[in-house]
Amino acid sequence: MIKCWKKSVLIFGKGEVNGHRRLGVILARDENTEKALAKAERAYAKLAVQL
Repeated sequence: MIKCWKKSVLIFGKGEVNGHRRLGVILARDENTEKALAKAERAYAKLAVQL
């Protein structure tokens, strides 16, 4: 079995936001949803946004 589990960070290019809108998303894949969620949460913990 070849393992190529990946994660991606997608940032949406919006000029301004009114209210609560998602500006990005972290996608992760793994053997099951619990592992994928843990992988996405680790990526989120490392994410830093500077404006």
